Amino acid sequence: LSVGALLQVLDRLKAVAREVGRKIYIPSGAIVGVDGIKAVSGMVEEVEITTRKSPESFGINSGKRTVIFEGSAEEAVKRYPRNLNVAATIGIASGFRDVKVRVIADPEVEFNEHEIRVRGGFGEIEIRVRNAKVGKGSSLLAALSAVRMIRELEDVLVIGT
Repeated sequence: LSVGALLQVLDRLKAVAREVGRKIYIPSGAIVGVDGIKAVSGMVEEVEITTRKSPESFGINSGKRTVIFEGSAEEAVKRYPRNLNVAATIGIASGFRDVKVRVIADPEVEFNEHEIRVRGGFGEIEIRVRNAKVGKGSSLLAALSAVRMIRELEDVLVIGT
């Protein structure tokens, strides 16, 4: 379920899936609004995401709010593979490869927070999500989205048989 791990091999996986008549299912993870972002994917001109989590989730011991990363989604998921799958999900959904990511380690944050801005010829989408934490870096919504996807697939399989 690590969407970040897909970024480097997604094009190859898509080609193989087409070749063998299969689909790749990616849960929405720790964010909402993926359907809207997918709907405007052909018109996206800019994508930005700011993630705020506790310093501990990044393996940092800090008592002050600190920007620990600014760069691309691909760089972000390489550097923080357990913490920034949201950036990869937004990049895949938007069809926009140059997602700008900003990561803030904040000892005052109570939730894992993601602010997403998608701009283009369609207008602008802004999403802010504050997720309950599960473990060091993940959130409850990420787990629930995976469970929901499995249930939906199960419903399709049961109905289709």
